[in-house]
Amino acid sequence: MQATSRVCIGTVQGDLHDIGKNLDKMMMEGKGLEVIDLGTDVSADTFVRTAIEQNCDIICCSALLTTTMGVMGDVVKAAEAAGIRGKVKIMIGGAPVNEAFRAQPRTISARPLERASAGGVLFIEKIKEKRSWISNNRSTCLPKTARTRPSSCISPTS
Repeated sequence: MQATSRVCIGTVQGDLHDIGKNLDKMMMEGKGLEVIDLGTDVSADTFVRTAIEQNCDIICCSALLTTTMGVMGDVVKAAEAAGIRGKVKIMIGGAPVNEAFRAQPRTISARPLERASAGGVLFIEKIKEKRSWISNNRSTCLPKTARTRPSSCISPTS
């Protein structure tokens, strides 16, 4: 099977936990995505550089420690500074990551990964099927059939 989208995934800098990231990777590969695993303790610059060099469609950031969640915001800022923010989707995940964190304007504006990756993979499939599915002028939620939890929304800048 030929991969239809390329994803780079890693655990953010300062965090060495990778069980959730590894589960996400397996789910994505099972759906035919090409996944570039950056491992753990990954800097924002490495996420962005890899996305550029490998022509990734999606950057996936994972964190388990609340003290490292802010690095996800650094990834978004690095993508903006590199001029790729409009070209890649940024997905975030990990036990402490929730809609309230994602919605903080000073912190981050990215798509939260779903629990056990099922909703995240469905979201990626939607991107692959229909790039125009995401509205540029308002927040959009996944259809109820694709939701694994209530806060399955994406911001206009994701």
